[in-house]
Amino acid sequence: MKLTQPRDTEKDVQETIADLSNSLRWVYLGEEGREINAILAEADDTYAQMEAWKAYLQKTLTFPFAAKISEWQKPGSGLQAGHKVQVMAIADLNEWYGIMVKIKRGGRSHIFPLCDLEVVAHNSPNTDLVQLYAVWYANR
Repeated sequence: MKLTQPRDTEKDVQETIADLSNSLRWVYLGEEGREINAILAEADDTYAQMEAWKAYLQKTLTFPFAAKISEWQKPGSGLQAGHKVQVMAIADLNEWYGIMVKIKRGGRSHIFPLCDLEVVAHNSPNTDLVQLYAVWYANR
């Protein structure tokens, strides 16, 4: 048996592993994971991923849209699970809560985490976009 010389350096191997890991990061989530991979193709850390989501959603979401709060909220905030709101725009990024959106309810404006909202109109293109973001946020 004759040994051959390696064609790749250790650095080449590590770079390939990193590239594959990044491109396949969300595949375990099935079709949603493939869509998330496409959106986050160039983002290599959580903040870069949030920035990628923000840019993507600013281009693809149609504002305003009706949503309801899908998660329990701290008492006294005036916003509770099940409340219907109007989502007006993407407001900012928050390192703990991800994408923050400007919402209106009862004549009052609030800044609220997008991951805690669910689009009311199930036939709206916004429904799948917000759901996809929520899946990413829950699994990041």
